[in-house]
Amino acid sequence: MSNSEVRRLMEQIDLQTQAIERAMHGTAIVASHESINARYTNLGRVQEELALHIGEQSAVEVLLESYVRNVG
Repeated sequence: MSNSEVRRLMEQIDLQTQAIERAMHGTAIVASHESINARYTNLGRVQEELALHIGEQSAVEVLLESYVRNVG
């Protein structure tokens, strides 16, 4: 397991959840349903990749913590 790869993936999850929040709740809501759906799909891919390094349960926990922190 590469610590730098795990950190990169965790940061990517955080960035993705921030983008989802902005797309859904930003001051100028202009994101289409397809755009928001694509962000969720990408988020799932990053979670799956992270699970290869830290296990499925830990990857889910990382994603949920980021989602709650950034999206609410």
